[in-house]
Amino acid sequence: MAKDATFIWLTDLFNRFRLDGHEIWLVGGCVRDYWLKCEIKDHDLCTSASLDETKAIMSELGANIIERGGGSYGTAACIYLGHEIEITSFRGESYEPNNRKPATTYGVSLEEDLLRRDFTINAMTMDENADLNFGSRQTMLGFNDLLGQRVLRSPGSASEMCLDDPLRVLRLYRFAHRLDLKVDPELRQAARNLAHKIDTLSKERIHDELIKICQLPNAHEAIREMIYDGVMERIIPGLHELIGFKSYDGDVLPPLEHKLNMIKLLKSNLDTSYHSVLSILMTGTGRTSGHVAGLLKFSKKDMDIICKLTTMSTYTAERDWDRASARKYVRNCKGLHLYAMAIMRADLMSRGANLEVFTKLESHVSMFTEEELRFLLNPKPILDGEEVKQILGIADGSELGNWLRILTDCAVNETITTKEGAVEWLIQQV
Repeated sequence: MAKDATFIWLTDLFNRFRLDGHEIWLVGGCVRDYWLKCEIKDHDLCTSASLDETKAIMSELGANIIERGGGSYGTAACIYLGHEIEITSFRGESYEPNNRKPATTYGVSLEEDLLRRDFTINAMTMDENADLNFGSRQTMLGFNDLLGQRVLRSPGSASEMCLDDPLRVLRLYRFAHRLDLKVDPELRQAARNLAHKIDTLSKERIHDELIKICQLPNAHEAIREMIYDGVMERIIPGLHELIGFKSYDGDVLPPLEHKLNMIKLLKSNLDTSYHSVLSILMTGTGRTSGHVAGLLKFSKKDMDIICKLTTMSTYTAERDWDRASARKYVRNCKGLHLYAMAIMRADLMSRGANLEVFTKLESHVSMFTEEELRFLLNPKPILDGEEVKQILGIADGSELGNWLRILTDCAVNETITTKEGAVEWLIQQV
């Protein structure tokens, strides 16, 4: 039987470590994704060699060692044969309460190293020929959980795993729904019991994990579980309070299910923007989108996008849309009109509302040319400042700025479409 060639480029590396009497294995996400036939993005290895021994071997093999600040935790990051890889020495970890930095012990066995990992599916090991390490109990458990039982569980105590790093509480929802796995009852209960520990995490770590969850194709299912388990309340306060609310007059679904159904409808139309999902979640929680986004350390750009989507997607659809109002809407969306309209459509569909009026907006927008859309993204007045000053006999200042804004609005609304018309109109204002 021919050997698998996926990791054949690692053959010399594996052989060199073995020559010095060291164990070395592929581990974690690359093993998991190989067996799921997914794209392999990271190449992580673990070894019985010390960090210094690993660096010496990799230098001998011609690898470029990447020096990183903040502590290596026994990991050598390298560029080897054009691939970025990380090789970590076997280690054990223990945590003090409320301290995210582990006390690390090196020189442990492979099994002890695998026990510190978050989930069994991330604790599998195999060699460069893609042969699983049948001598590892954790590898066998992980393989069975991944392809046999289809379950997400912790290698050891679920509560200890969540306490060691509460980010794992969020990660379990992402992995379970990304890979369509059942969550082990012990792990699920640990997440519920320890949801409050999320408060000890840096906002940046929460922010990054939340984005990944919002980008899942079935994000609505993960988010539903997070809300009911009391996890999402630690991130976006107010959502848990919607549980049990009945539908408002005329609405098909209760408020919480309405939000989740909107996200489902967005995803069915291939809208993978996490901004859109967060806009839906943050609306109607009793706090402004900007306030919540700020608490989660979103960049100003992200906050502006979320706030703009919140504003423009709740723009009333019950109006007589014409070309002028549609142009004004697109201008005010600042390049986000397709996302805002997708949210608006999902809102109306989830409420069971009539789409007739809204489709007029869609129809007008669909007829705008690329040139029109570029103009509406960055509209300019038909006349420049010097021309306006000459016609009106005014100087630079706020008055000139006001006239230029008026002329820009006229261009957007198409009430003035030529320079001659603009000059004539301005002369009439003198």
